[in-house]
Amino acid sequence: MLEKIVARERDADTDINVTGMPALVYWFLVYTERPNYIFFFCLLMIGWLQYRTFRTFQGMLIPLVTALLGVVGRSG
Repeated sequence: MLEKIVARERDADTDINVTGMPALVYWFLVYTERPNYIFFFCLLMIGWLQYRTFRTFQGMLIPLVTALLGVVGRSG
């Protein structure tokens, strides 16, 4: 939102940098949303790699569930 306001004032001779707490909070919110989208893709890739390595469903599932329980336990 701040970038839209500042973009109208920028030209070839003027460079405006948005700083301060509002800009910091905005970019923090933008970057903290990204792991939500990437988490399931990473989980799928790790599961696929473990299945290819151990060549059994059990060899994929047990380490994956153990890691997930560690993540859930730390985030709660």
